[in-house]
Amino acid sequence: MTPRHLLFTGPFGSGAIDRARDHASQLSAGGARGVLYVVPNGTAKRAVVAELVRRRGAVFGVKVVTLAVLPRELERRAHVASPPDADALFDELVVERAVRRGAEGAFDDATPVRGLTGGMLRTITALARDAVTPESLRAALGARGAAPAGATLLAAA
Repeated sequence: MTPRHLLFTGPFGSGAIDRARDHASQLSAGGARGVLYVVPNGTAKRAVVAELVRRRGAVFGVKVVTLAVLPRELERRAHVASPPDADALFDELVVERAVRRGAEGAFDDATPVRGLTGGMLRTITALARDAVTPESLRAALGARGAAPAGATLLAAA
């Protein structure tokens, strides 16, 4: 038997969510193994697992993962390994340096800026996901006149 792949996409209305849970429950009840159920976040994951346990008493055959974990799960299933994520530390250090430089001496070298750096990294990741480049961000900020200090700092980072 060839493996079947089924994908539900969102945004989900209440009916689509119920159909996806029903289908996952039917597949696992039929003995299917390796069902991958992708949810947006940890809250949704807990809700899906609780519902599947309520319906079936267990979640055998169904793996519920969040979007954040999906790339690693796909690599695991494909039996490939991505290179170690050394870029994360490098990115954090580069952004921290940009924050310190862009803040024009507001933070000395001993002042912790990790939370600010983490926020900048999340924002940069979200902007990159929407295909925003540093140049397009600067152009958009320039079109609005004087950019707020935080926006200028973000563009620099």
